[in-house]
Amino acid sequence: MIATVRGFASVKYFIKFPYHAIACMNGAVTFIEDVLFDKTNIDRTQTQRILNWYKEKYPNGFFTVAISDTNYESYIKEERKGYKGVKLFSSEILMKENVNRIVLDIKPYDFEQLRNFLSDELYLGDEELAVIWPKQATKLRSIELVAKHYNIKKEEIVAFGDSDKDIEML
Repeated sequence: MIATVRGFASVKYFIKFPYHAIACMNGAVTFIEDVLFDKTNIDRTQTQRILNWYKEKYPNGFFTVAISDTNYESYIKEERKGYKGVKLFSSEILMKENVNRIVLDIKPYDFEQLRNFLSDELYLGDEELAVIWPKQATKLRSIELVAKHYNIKKEEIVAFGDSDKDIEML
């Protein structure tokens, strides 16, 4: 099993060895045998509220909303043009599906304001970009779901990581 912050399309592009399961976007989306198995969501109302806040502060800013295996971006950066898992964002997308992750390009001094603006069900990563996930989206949760599916005991699982979102699974 692979558990990563990356989206499904990135994993499929970069990983060239066999695997049975992938936890993408830090566990927001889990695939088994390349079929969607589980996902956690940020509901549409919260997503729209967050995007409205962002667009007001950063009218020309860059943001991404991730739904399953696709990133919908406010504009496509040159280096991402033609990339399989990237599409242009439109408001209609939010009418169809809930979002699994939101990424906002904000100034460091706006992190605290955004953190206070978010509901208690959401997690804000402290990185260069503001990355917002449902709190229940964790690699540990995905690993446990996959282990249960394959009847794997906890003692048979090995995990490693390098970020604060990885601590729980270690």
